[in-house]
Amino acid sequence: MGRRRQVHNTDAPVMRPNRRRGLSPVLWMAAVVGMAAIGWFLPHRTPPVASSAAVPASRHASTPALAERAGEVTLREYTGLCSSDDVTSCERACDRGDAASCRSLGWHYERGTGRLQKDDVRAAALFARACDGGDAMGCANLGVMYDYGRGVARDEVKAAASYQRACEAGNAQACTNLGVMYDTGRGVGHDEARAAALYRRGCDKGHAHGCANLGVMYEFALGGLDKDEAQATDLYRRGCDGDSAFGCTNLGRMYEHGRGGLSTFVAGAASLYQRGCDHGDAAGCTHLGRMYEGGLGDMPKDPVRARDLYRQACAAGDSDGCAKASR
Repeated sequence: MGRRRQVHNTDAPVMRPNRRRGLSPVLWMAAVVGMAAIGWFLPHRTPPVASSAAVPASRHASTPALAERAGEVTLREYTGLCSSDDVTSCERACDRGDAASCRSLGWHYERGTGRLQKDDVRAAALFARACDGGDAMGCANLGVMYDYGRGVARDEVKAAASYQRACEAGNAQACTNLGVMYDTGRGVGHDEARAAALYRRGCDKGHAHGCANLGVMYEFALGGLDKDEAQATDLYRRGCDGDSAFGCTNLGRMYEHGRGGLSTFVAGAASLYQRGCDHGDAAGCTHLGRMYEGGLGDMPKDPVRARDLYRQACAAGDSDGCAKASR
């Protein structure tokens, strides 16, 4: 598979859109701005790796995720704001103009916590109130809602505008997600140089998907950057250490083929593919299946396990996994 960029939901994560819908494995956006407690990202597609090939089918080793799932968001940011068993006080604070409380309440509606029923329409409206009140994560989360058409009509132009507003206010995930938009030409004009700058901005502010997406740009010499596999490897490592699944998968590729200044370490690659797969990167599952199929990286030769992994990858949208599963 090719490069994949990821995107994350605001309140949690934002990355190059995982292109869950079809971005390259390394950068996809399936990375979108994480919600104030939701967390979304856009990831890149993970490049399919043949037993002899290390280059992803798409630009990114993993497809970018547009936004992270709400369940992937840490709740620390919500401490002191609203709790699932005390949404009444949160509602009152929001009604009195506290933007952070509106965003937090929106997160509870988006997840359906406590006594609240899941209500994306209500969640989107609350994120909009939070954004209008100057809450950066509220804007990022609103962007995710527009990006995915959750609670509002899907509108990539409005999604990009919301990410832009959040990024300018300092939200790292939003910067990564906006980068995915420019990277894929969704809602804005296609501009890889702008995408690379935004990935860097997200990465520098601590967004793991932003680091992984930037790594893809260096690995494939995109966005006006010189090809630099050592830099790409460092960025994939930063992404993986920050729990970017496709970052782990891409780092695994580098270890498997001894690239980016690394010594070939197939067993280490298998471990990274496992980590990527376990955390939702389809390309990671395909690569792991290949390891089981060939008995590579200290993995026992197990065609049944390999087939199951290919099917899992295919169900998650990895074309290489589908091709291997249908053999």
